[in-house]
Amino acid sequence: MKKIFTTSLWLASLCAAAQITNPGFETWDGTQPQGWENSNGDGSNTSVISTTDAHSGSRAIQLSVVQVFGVNLPGTITQMEIPVTFEPASLRFWMESSFPNDAILIVSATVSDVNSQPLAYAISFVANEYNNYTEVIVPFDVVEVGTPTKVDIVFSLGSENGESAELIDAVVRLDDVSLSNTPVNIEEQTKGEAEISIFPNPVSGDVVTLQTDLMGAVDISITELTGKMVFEHHVENVDSSGAIRLDVSTLPSGMYMVSARGNGVVVSTRLKKD
Repeated sequence: MKKIFTTSLWLASLCAAAQITNPGFETWDGTQPQGWENSNGDGSNTSVISTTDAHSGSRAIQLSVVQVFGVNLPGTITQMEIPVTFEPASLRFWMESSFPNDAILIVSATVSDVNSQPLAYAISFVANEYNNYTEVIVPFDVVEVGTPTKVDIVFSLGSENGESAELIDAVVRLDDVSLSNTPVNIEEQTKGEAEISIFPNPVSGDVVTLQTDLMGAVDISITELTGKMVFEHHVENVDSSGAIRLDVSTLPSGMYMVSARGNGVVVSTRLKKD
């Protein structure tokens, strides 16, 4: 018996203002959920399918990896230009997952104005395995002041080191996607996880300092919002200060996700390069 997702009427009205089409993946047009675009294309592969293993209702979406002409194709779904009348504080969804090796779920949402100028980003690399449906909350970071009119949302399987071979057997089920303008509070943060921060951020120079409470050997990666890795660095022995200096002089201007992996834990934060 699946746990039913409920919320107060006032919060439901706020999320409804975002006008996400088919947020629970209940209705499908052939091989893709109505309102969403997926990597199935013409349905010739099964990296994106409907599943009855749902958090609420009767259906959810399942992302996996299949080989097409010898290439590993990770499941990806998007919904673009979702009309909004408020600037959301967080992207929320429910997921079950199985992540062999270094597989992750890449989550990206962008709030833009009428001229497609980005105003806020919600980006996360979810590396946790959830045996049961668990709510994931990704806060938005405001980067520009403006009037929000639309949101783009992308969910995609990926790997921490960019190796698609490590995605085989990875499975993620998603359900009940919503946008909320309720601020994320401390109780909603995952407890017991390591922390990470970067300064200066935004950065206009060549060097940033990454601060983390991970100890020992740590692998650092920087990826574009699409999940493409553009930088990696290994530190053999992070000392008690937790400070790691990174040369980002080769990065073009833009938004990035910075992740640190150590002792089986992955922590991520966002970086803006001016």
